[in-house]
Amino acid sequence: MASISDLYYDEGSPAGFSTLRKLRAAEAAETEKGKPQSVAATKAWSEQQDAYTQHRTVRRRFARNP
Repeated sequence: MASISDLYYDEGSPAGFSTLRKLRAAEAAETEKGKPQSVAATKAWSEQQDAYTQHRTVRRRFARNP
């Protein structure tokens, strides 16, 4: 079983340096029971990675307070 960092940093993987949705799908395919980590755990892991936080899309329009 490959860890989440192995999947994310593998250029040959479909989830390599990609979105959280693709990363969770690849992780589900790799696990024995087909259940990846929770969304919050995957997002928390990705927020700690420099490659994810530096190369994500820029939000041009911010949500306004009502």
